[in-house]
Amino acid sequence: MMLAVIAAFIVWGLVRLFFFLILLGSASLGSSTPSIPKSGAVLDIDLSQFQLGEQTQTENMPSFSMAGIASSAPVVGVRDAVKALQAAAADPAVKFAYLRTDGASGGMAHLEEFRLALSEFRASGKPILSYVEAPGNGSYYLASAADKIVMSRVHGATYGLLGLSSTQYFLKDILDKLGVNV
Repeated sequence: MMLAVIAAFIVWGLVRLFFFLILLGSASLGSSTPSIPKSGAVLDIDLSQFQLGEQTQTENMPSFSMAGIASSAPVVGVRDAVKALQAAAADPAVKFAYLRTDGASGGMAHLEEFRLALSEFRASGKPILSYVEAPGNGSYYLASAADKIVMSRVHGATYGLLGLSSTQYFLKDILDKLGVNV
C-alpha cells in the first residue's frame, strides 16, 4: 500500500510537470511585442490614443489634460516617444509616418520636444503626412512638422487656433503725455 501511494505521488508530480511545461511553452510562443514588416511599413501616430507626459505611467491612473479634464488615455513619456521616433527613423522598413494630431495633449514643452523629434524623423529622409480634423494650438503645432497637412472639410468642425500668447497694451499715460485723445 505504501509503495502504491509513493508511485501515485511520483506519477502526479510528472503529470503536473508535463502540464506546466506545456503552459510555459505556449506562453513563450505568443510574443507581446509587435512585429514590424520587412519592408513598406508605415509608422501610425495617433495622438488621441495617448498623452505626452514627463514619464511613462504603467499603472492605470487617470491623468489630467491642460484643461483640467480627467483622461484615462495612457501617458507616454516624452523621452520614450522620442526614442521610438528615432528607432523608426533608423529602421529601413519604415517608409513614412502618418500623424493624426487631433486630441494631442500635454504641456507645450512636451509638444515642442515631440515636434523636434518629428523634424529629425523628417530630416532622415522619410516623409510625414499629417491628418487634422479639429485643430487646436498643440495639434496644429505638431502637424506643422509634417511634409503635408490634410485637413477635414466637415461642416461643424471646430478650429480652436487661438495663438500662443496675447498681450494687452496700456497706452493711456503715454497718450496723455503726447496730448492725444482717443
